[in-house]
Amino acid sequence: MVLANHPVHGGSDDEAARDPMVPVSSPDEAVTLPLAAVTIATGELQQARRFFQGAMNMQLERQVLDAEAALALSEHFALALEAGGAVTVLSQPGAPGAAIIRLIEVDDARPTRRPGYDARLIGPVGFGLPVNGLEIRHAIAQSFGFDSTAGVMTMAFPRHDGSTYNVGEYHLKAPDDVLVLGVDRGPLQPIGPIDAALDIGGVAYGSMFVSDLAATAAFLGEVLQYELRRETQFASGGPNGGLRGLERGERIAFQQWFSPGATTGYLVVMAHLDHPDRAQAEPPSAPVRGILSWSFEVHSLDEALARWTRFSGAPKPSVTRISLPPHGHYRAAMIALPDGSKVELMEREAAAGSP
Repeated sequence: MVLANHPVHGGSDDEAARDPMVPVSSPDEAVTLPLAAVTIATGELQQARRFFQGAMNMQLERQVLDAEAALALSEHFALALEAGGAVTVLSQPGAPGAAIIRLIEVDDARPTRRPGYDARLIGPVGFGLPVNGLEIRHAIAQSFGFDSTAGVMTMAFPRHDGSTYNVGEYHLKAPDDVLVLGVDRGPLQPIGPIDAALDIGGVAYGSMFVSDLAATAAFLGEVLQYELRRETQFASGGPNGGLRGLERGERIAFQQWFSPGATTGYLVVMAHLDHPDRAQAEPPSAPVRGILSWSFEVHSLDEALARWTRFSGAPKPSVTRISLPPHGHYRAAMIALPDGSKVELMEREAAAGSP
């Protein structure tokens, strides 16, 4: 696949029938559900609210933390939070099933995880939202003061039979050096539900670069029991492409991992094929701004952690009881991908008085 700046062309009914995004599995097979939340440590809370609430039309809810909640979240996310602080939750109610965004305010003097949106670094890159009409949404984002890395582009994706279809994208430069993509699949099934009144949905996938593709695939398959639905590679468009810091023609491995039966809430995993040794192999050790974790709801936290300990050989992590919208009360534990990126596993607890 090659990034290029040209319009998206629609497809036929036959193309839709051969859409590789359509699952062949059943949600009944899933033990880990689709992506539930993206947690961001922000040093630019007002700008982040302007971006997500304004440019992306998301709705906002703040939860002020009491002393107990601040302590629990501090330990859970390895942050120093205080009573009276707040977690800002952003969602798209008109797109049910989309993941939410949590913003946790930190010192703006902290460095970002991905300075200058540099795609050479290992770790979370950003996340994508489905959009109808990329040019219009791109203009809306610009009116709020946010530009993209390379404007509206197309990306040619392969089907299993070797043919390709075009997908429109932009890569918006959100606060804290997080990339937020808009994706328009034309006549094909969108990457997630879209609010028909706004022509935009909520978070539909997360993306990251990894240094060890095989180890990451083993984690996703064995621990989350996700399924690999697409595996291919693309060539960077260089300075004209959406990913900063890459040379033109540089090959990138590309995988899409889904919860069984799901059509949204997936993970995009990428790896450098031509320059694997130049990427940062470990995430920064000091606290940083940017994406802190991907969050997934599981049917059984104890079983998920047992899979994790078998996979990693690491001791069972501590389990924290948390209450945050929209998931309510839940038990949660933080584990790590082979490259060190954090994954939060969540199991909801029944409300008081529930059977």
